[in-house]
Amino acid sequence: MPSIDNLQPISQFAESFSQRLGIKPRSLKMMIDRNQDELIQTGAVFKTKGKSRLIDSQAFMAWYLNH
Repeated sequence: MPSIDNLQPISQFAESFSQRLGIKPRSLKMMIDRNQDELIQTGAVFKTKGKSRLIDSQAFMAWYLNH
């Protein structure tokens, strides 16, 4: 289980990490949406109360580098 400090809303994550990955924030959000089930299974995305989701940036980067 990741630390609460590593979790952040997906929109905030997309804004901060899109520059590092060289893609637009919207494209990063769409990639997360398309692969949501797999990311939940790997422990990178967590559903929260309501419609919001949180993402663990370290787990996502590990998943991203393996694809």
